[in-house]
Amino acid sequence: MIEQLNYTLLSNNEENQLVKTAEDYKIFKQKFPDYEDTYLVLVGVLPDGNIVFIKAPISSLEFNANITYKFLFIVFLINCIIVIFIVRAIIGRFTMPLFKLINITKRISNFDF
Repeated sequence: MIEQLNYTLLSNNEENQLVKTAEDYKIFKQKFPDYEDTYLVLVGVLPDGNIVFIKAPISSLEFNANITYKFLFIVFLINCIIVIFIVRAIIGRFTMPLFKLINITKRISNFDF
């Protein structure tokens, strides 16, 4: 059934590029002559025999991916800053007694009892 869909809906020419294929669906990168954008097209058959045809413009997918990457990068930076402050606070608690000992030894070395 998927081969019949491939033959009828997606002619094999230079404007179609197969991205992924499986037993019951195929994904193509296709440039439609009526539109200026390239589209990602999913054509498949559901288990009950219904046909699925989904078309999404690649430019909007790339735009959404760029926004997502920027958002994740900003979240990563914020998390790094938070972690730096938390680690600094924890290290400060561990090193405070050492600094007190250093001050005491300096005073003892100057014979300041």
